[in-house]
Amino acid sequence: MHMVQLSLCKELRARTKTAHNEIESHPYMVQLFRGRLPRAAWVCHLRDLVPVYEALDQALAASPRASTILSPALRGRAAHIVEDLAILGEDRGCPSDAARAYCERLDEVRKDPARLLGHAYTRHLGDLAGGQVIARTLARCFGDSVRDALSFHDFSPHGSPRALSTQWRAEAERISWTTEEIDRACDEARRAFSLNTSLLTTSLSSALVA
Repeated sequence: MHMVQLSLCKELRARTKTAHNEIESHPYMVQLFRGRLPRAAWVCHLRDLVPVYEALDQALAASPRASTILSPALRGRAAHIVEDLAILGEDRGCPSDAARAYCERLDEVRKDPARLLGHAYTRHLGDLAGGQVIARTLARCFGDSVRDALSFHDFSPHGSPRALSTQWRAEAERISWTTEEIDRACDEARRAFSLNTSLLTTSLSSALVA
């Protein structure tokens, strides 16, 4: 395969822009930023993220190439979510069908470093960027009572989110990627956005039924 000097991260950002914009306008996000998100929807989403992050950690750790981007700050994210749920008086519950589908996809691509990077890009850089805005919005939406239940969004023990994001990109770019691999990474990142959209839809629907 022919090696080229394309930037993986620049390609990922450019080719997922539409998916990123679409998820920002999802009803779950709209209700959150309007301060109207049901608490049950947030709890449901947290529960679904637990197995997703466990599966992502396992897949990345098993990949000699992709594991280089998994810094200590980004390992064990599921444990923080479980802690947050406990503070909210909730257990980890059972994953929804959407969460199981997400985990199944991560298992399917575990032997493809490029596709794994597409998932890591979507989740990790999302946590380090938009996730920080979400944390502040959750605190405003639900009040001081939930401030201790936002450890999932707190990277302060490891440095600033901006610095960690820069480090993630540097590690990803240090790996040589072929054109075909970059294409697969971008394709999988878009799929990760779609899988996350399904999680949001399920969380909101579950809250409305409850």
